[in-house]
Amino acid sequence: MRSLPRSSRLPHSCSFVRTPALRCTTPSGAAIGFLPAPVAAKLAPLIRARALSLTAVTTRDAPKLENAPVSVTVRFHSANVDATPTAADAAPIDLDAQDALVDTLRAIAKEHRDNLTQASRRFLDRLKHVFQTVEMTEPRATGDDELALFRAFERLTPPAQLLFARLSLRNKTYFASNKIHTSDVHDVQKTVCELLAAELCVPVDVMDLKWSPASLATAVVDDVFSNKAELIDMLAAMNKPTKANSKRDELVAGVARGVRSQQQLKWSFVVGRVGATAKGTGTGTSASAPAKLMSDACGTVFKIDSRRLLAFHRTIRLCFLNEGHSLGTLYALDAGTVRYPTFPITRARAIFPDRSAFLEYEQALLDAHALIGAIDRAGTHRQAGRDASDEILTAALAPAWHFLDTQSNKVPPDPTVPAFLRQYSARWLYCVQATVGVSILERQKNYPTAIERIQQLLGGHDCSERRGHWWIRLSTDLEHVGRPTDALELAETALADPAIADHERLTLRKRVLKLSKPPRRWLKPAWKDDMPSDPRIVTIHAAAKPSTAPQARVRYAPYATPTTTSTSTNTTTSTTTTTISVEQLALDYYASDTGGNWDGIHTEGRIFTTLFTLLLWPALFEIPVPDAFRTSLQTAPLDLDSPGFSECRAAKIHEILAAVRDGHAPRLLEERWTTHHGVTARGIGNWDQWNLDQLKTIVRCLGGAATASILGILCRDYHAMTAGMPDLVLWNADRRAAKLSEVKSQRDSLRYGTTTRRHDDPGSLVPS
Repeated sequence: MRSLPRSSRLPHSCSFVRTPALRCTTPSGAAIGFLPAPVAAKLAPLIRARALSLTAVTTRDAPKLENAPVSVTVRFHSANVDATPTAADAAPIDLDAQDALVDTLRAIAKEHRDNLTQASRRFLDRLKHVFQTVEMTEPRATGDDELALFRAFERLTPPAQLLFARLSLRNKTYFASNKIHTSDVHDVQKTVCELLAAELCVPVDVMDLKWSPASLATAVVDDVFSNKAELIDMLAAMNKPTKANSKRDELVAGVARGVRSQQQLKWSFVVGRVGATAKGTGTGTSASAPAKLMSDACGTVFKIDSRRLLAFHRTIRLCFLNEGHSLGTLYALDAGTVRYPTFPITRARAIFPDRSAFLEYEQALLDAHALIGAIDRAGTHRQAGRDASDEILTAALAPAWHFLDTQSNKVPPDPTVPAFLRQYSARWLYCVQATVGVSILERQKNYPTAIERIQQLLGGHDCSERRGHWWIRLSTDLEHVGRPTDALELAETALADPAIADHERLTLRKRVLKLSKPPRRWLKPAWKDDMPSDPRIVTIHAAAKPSTAPQARVRYAPYATPTTTSTSTNTTTSTTTTTISVEQLALDYYASDTGGNWDGIHTEGRIFTTLFTLLLWPALFEIPVPDAFRTSLQTAPLDLDSPGFSECRAAKIHEILAAVRDGHAPRLLEERWTTHHGVTARGIGNWDQWNLDQLKTIVRCLGGAATASILGILCRDYHAMTAGMPDLVLWNADRRAAKLSEVKSQRDSLRYGTTTRRHDDPGSLVPS
């Protein structure tokens, strides 16, 4: 408790800033906050007339004084409160007026406690809109648990709604009412009781932790105590010794052991009576027990009901799908820290046909996360032995292999569902996991099994955008097992598959030419003359300096600088070696006279995704395509990665590319930059990464034809082509010239897909 001093005149705790505002401060001047304006309007004239005085006391120890809840005590003065009253002093307030004023102040205080800030009200409005949207657009995927959550949430008061939403965002399970500090929820204990009564939260009896498993007690202590100081204070109250350099885990374990122990703390008593004083010591049972100490410090300990929490997260997933949003996005939106593009919402159908389809999709998501975790753990266990690593990966891939073995991928999908919405299905996710599994099998050199799994994938109807990758891997694995003729015939067959992308077709053609050696093939294919020539190779010599850190990139020393140091006794000459990345090594070479005096940046395609988003903004966000935009928090249309993206927007894309080809790209960039700067959009990772003048210079040096060609390639296959852009973009403003450069060390090789840009527009951009 922080008590503020009382005064018969103007107390130190309340000072006038501007009439009629009243600010609460500590004696040292630290601001707690302003009293509500209606309260100040009632009290300020009376304080000025010295008819009353105030004492403000914080209702709890908040970590920050600013916006901390305060309790205000009003002291009415008698007529002789001042020894020398002036004519300006008001007459004392009679008892009826005092009671009326107190009732008015209490009513104002209650209304103020129930009110939320404007940002919090907007947040709750958005959250309610999320609930309504899910209930309206996904009625067959919404279950009884979600509907029960919606109804229970509607019956809560706004502070309880806000507290439930905020607690669901925290990465913890257990909470304590005395440890929750939020300016919008003034009576946390009352609000927690409301959540418990609504069965949205479940109480946890701290007194029962002594009979609970150690893991439960440790989890509760770890969650409710936020910092080491609180843990140290709790151990001190339990008479447990602590070390100054103790780690947090050790302190948590110590408090948990104390709470679970049956130890009784020693206490002392002093009995005073007339003429004598008796002292003694003994043991306490209830008031001093460690669990009771923790209960008093924490207040009500509780957790969100597991079914309600699961229903809440399912609702968020149904609304935002895989955009990566959560309630934190809504908070950031209301705080003004993030802005999203404006576009027409076009929900034409439900994503999930029924509840079971949604639950299968959710289980597939869990299996995908388990596979990611298994890959990380396998890397850790690889040092202990390959068998342990393989066992972890095999267990994680079991759901994907079961999906293929049951031939579930051979069931034709619903033809009425757009291709870009099929990614929100269990079968799509399991095909992706199986593709990852094939890569793992290849790394283990288990090529026969990898061939079998790829054949199963190619025999299905899912993930058609990955068919080119599967064909390439199958041909390569057949060559690994000593079957070059089969590898050649399969590559020739794959070229007839209409689902493969341009860069994958180029890779397959390269494989056909490589394998078409006599006596397998005597005649060259008719398309051989259309193949792009090999890019020009520039070799830069530098000394490799491998890092001792695990999985660190190799750095290079392009030069050694001699440094001479002189003292009064001798002169020492040393050599300082500067190490840089291989990309910076190439940039330094191109910036030199030998390299051609090029300006350049290491971008790996990010500059082109930025140009794509800015120049094609109207095509991305202004064309109403059914189901492309389902929520207001999307950063791109859902069909951007699908082949149908350009087909649905052909007229607008043709109009923009024609303007770019005619040299209007700098003007369009300036218009889009001015209008949309700061908006979160896919392709623009950071608006501060480039400046407008730099972008305009690059498109001028590229030229209209080359810029339009690159944008057209991205329109046709955004997902694949953004993953294969060259490392460096080089330009020379004086010569109005630009080129791209893919940088490889001696251990790397040039990807065939990297040359697709030159193949698409011969002579415009030459990787080197």
